[in-house]
Amino acid sequence: MSRAQQGFTLIEIMLVMALVAIASALVASTISRNSGGQRLRDAAQQIAMGLRQARTEAMRSQVPQRFVLEPGQHRWSVAGRPAHPIDPDLEVTMTSARELSSDTQQGAIVFFPDGASTGGRVTLARNGQRWRSDVNWITGEVVLQRDAAP
Repeated sequence: MSRAQQGFTLIEIMLVMALVAIASALVASTISRNSGGQRLRDAAQQIAMGLRQARTEAMRSQVPQRFVLEPGQHRWSVAGRPAHPIDPDLEVTMTSARELSSDTQQGAIVFFPDGASTGGRVTLARNGQRWRSDVNWITGEVVLQRDAAP
């Protein structure tokens, strides 16, 4: 019998299987890493949307509106409406005026009828990736951006 008719050796089959396993593991880890990054970005976009909603509602109703973040409970709310959950795998921090918080477990940003705000920053992080929503205290503008990890 010639070599072409004999088929593959066990070593050749095992080598191909090992290469397929390694490639599958690389693809799976890339997908897993990207899905975590996507969840982080989606959560950051939801918070930025909530901040913008509070600003818009303050200007529409001519009544100041509060955006409240409770990092320990991984949730946020606008003006007493039902709270929105934040993925518990994310690290949540907020910088805002200390006088606006009713306790140390939450932070708040207030938006005024003229569009201005008390200003602040909400940062979400996971596995070295960070997104932050900055609120300008003069204009009330909300800017969402990916942040370089420290």
